[in-house]
Amino acid sequence: RYVLLETVFACNARCVMCGIDFDREGKSGSRVMAPALFDKIAAELAGNKDRINKVWLLGRGEPFLDKALPGRIAALKTEGGPWVGIQSNAAMLSEARAEAVIRSGLDEIFITIDSLVPEVFEAIRVGLDFKTVYANARAFIRLRDRLNPNLRIRVQMVRQEANWEEPEAFK
Repeated sequence: RYVLLETVFACNARCVMCGIDFDREGKSGSRVMAPALFDKIAAELAGNKDRINKVWLLGRGEPFLDKALPGRIAALKTEGGPWVGIQSNAAMLSEARAEAVIRSGLDEIFITIDSLVPEVFEAIRVGLDFKTVYANARAFIRLRDRLNPNLRIRVQMVRQEANWEEPEAFK
């Protein structure tokens, strides 16, 4: 009933809590799912749409590194397709990308912001810029409100030693 489909095995961050060495593990072959393979899986899901409730386009990578993401969401949503969600660090969530995924029919997005203290955030999400991520998340919310208020946005944090005291402020 629930499908996790990873279309990209790459990430633009090197988070301290992540156990994946993208630089080492991603050396062999393409890091983005081939269009033919995605089309085959999408067709199989469509053929079983009465049994599939949700499809998460996520795994261990950052979904926005897949340039085909909006088209893939739209393909899954055709003809009464399932609920579709993603999870992102929002660093690449530009206005153009945001509009494209909202218009694609996306149902839910989890945006992870592990701290509202820029130095703590950047120490956890190595390689990302707090101001960019925060601004992208806020802009995405405003755009969602205008284009598709039914799209659910969840902002989450991974609680860990560096941000242990922040959950109440985060809420």
